[in-house]
Amino acid sequence: KVNQEGFNVVQGFAPRIPISETYGNLESEPKGLINFFNSDRKRLVASLFSKIAGYSSYQVFIKNSNFYISSKVEKTGKKCYKIKYYNLENATVSNTDDFNNIFRKLDNYYFKDPQINYIENQYLKDKKNETVKVLTDSVQQLMRQKAINDSIRMVKNQLLKTECQKIEGYRLAILVKKVKMMIKKIDITDILVNLKDEIKK
Repeated sequence: KVNQEGFNVVQGFAPRIPISETYGNLESEPKGLINFFNSDRKRLVASLFSKIAGYSSYQVFIKNSNFYISSKVEKTGKKCYKIKYYNLENATVSNTDDFNNIFRKLDNYYFKDPQINYIENQYLKDKKNETVKVLTDSVQQLMRQKAINDSIRMVKNQLLKTECQKIEGYRLAILVKKVKMMIKKIDITDILVNLKDEIKK
């Protein structure tokens, strides 16, 4: 949609925000994004879904382990890193980009209160972890649905065939078309609505 409240919005993705609309504070969201997500909180849930999906898939497709949030600790050689694994309860200190983004969004949209000391407030940490657990459970339930599970495995197999080289051009278009055909009957609108109402400030 062109020029929706001053911004261009494509298929529900967050709009590009002009510099003049930002706060100039990395700890906060740009004003335009806050307005965009607050005008329809399903957008916020969908955004959190996309951030949490990668780590959530580990427990579904690789190993059902509590310690599944991986974070690079230090470089040990050329293209080699030591990896440290965290459970969900310690996701706030994992310092991964995705979880940093998730918790920043939760701070901005659900728990923003200048009177609260975020570092020392255990209740707030527990509440954020509880929220992330609800999101994780919902994403993992979706991933266990046959159509979605099969489509993810199909993409994995295509990557393995190409030795994990980038899939692009015509081959990517065919793959996208196949995935869309497999998951076209999956509707997550109800899930987004329920989570929008369930995850409260």
